[in-house]
Amino acid sequence: MSEKSTCIFCGGEAIVEDITGEDAYRVECPCGIYDFSDYVELDFKKMDNEDKQAVSDYIKDCNEKEDVPELHKLHGTDKFNWLIADNKKKRLAGSKIN
Repeated sequence: MSEKSTCIFCGGEAIVEDITGEDAYRVECPCGIYDFSDYVELDFKKMDNEDKQAVSDYIKDCNEKEDVPELHKLHGTDKFNWLIADNKKKRLAGSKIN
């Protein structure tokens, strides 16, 4: 079943659909498409806006490569922390060019 919601990362309208057989759901929003779960939602909501933007950028990057990131599985890992830091650096470098 699909339902409308709000994306944690971009604040845009999101369509949320359960993933059969998993304790997760798929989100489609202006960021792109990503998989998520209720059990990590509160931690993601607590992120500052800069980190949320970095996650949004990561989602867009993955979708450009036709990949759907499973954010609920990355949460709390070193890889996820690296992804946020890397996307923040890219954003900072891009803002210096403009």
